[in-house]
Amino acid sequence: MAALRLYRDGRLVETLVLDDSTRIVGRAADCDLLLISPAASRQHFTIRPNPQGKGHLLVDLDSDNGTFVSGVREYTRPMLKREIIQVGDEVILYEPEAVAAKRRASSQLPKWAVTTLRGIDRPSREAGNVTNAIPPAVQRRIQAERRTRLQPHLVLEDAHDEQAFALDADVVAIGLGPVRIQVGPGKKNEATVLAEVVRGRGQSFTVRAKGLFAKVQVNGESVAKHDLKPGDQIAINGKTLRFEPGIGQT
Repeated sequence: MAALRLYRDGRLVETLVLDDSTRIVGRAADCDLLLISPAASRQHFTIRPNPQGKGHLLVDLDSDNGTFVSGVREYTRPMLKREIIQVGDEVILYEPEAVAAKRRASSQLPKWAVTTLRGIDRPSREAGNVTNAIPPAVQRRIQAERRTRLQPHLVLEDAHDEQAFALDADVVAIGLGPVRIQVGPGKKNEATVLAEVVRGRGQSFTVRAKGLFAKVQVNGESVAKHDLKPGDQIAINGKTLRFEPGIGQT
């Protein structure tokens, strides 16, 4: 059967097998494929068997920020071959039955998809065909988020959303108040650094607690420092940060 495959931070997080029913994709808890991007509507688009022939039919549900197929904003789109669907910073691959049957789902975003995404981001794209249909403020946020997720970063998780922070400096501070990655308010708006992520050689990163006897939790264990691996969970001040190497970096 055909399938939708949702990738987040370049990693496969969910597969939705498409049958003869109409499937709903969006942020609402009862959707068949659940999105978390702030640019996604509660019910963003549907996908069902194409009544005119082979493949499927994607229908945007009057979403605020649009559904993009290979960089083009679509309202009703027959899906006949493998395609990249974008809703905000969410990346969904559509695989028709012939492709899904032959290939096992890749745990990492396939190279063809990475190449396509980078091509969509190029400034030379034609006006009117891509994300300039999104309101400018939302477009800037989505593009900044996508650039962040292409490189090593930390994802701050909560019950409703995710926020990505690029590890683009030699030392990135995590703490309270006005620091790079804030996990709580500071007293009198003063900065308190609880931990740091330090860049090593190449794309290696180490998280270390700030202070002689300070510790953080990584994957549930209390540590003074830890060399980060993809998917590592860092718990600080009741917040959870997930380390991701970036799309195309692994």
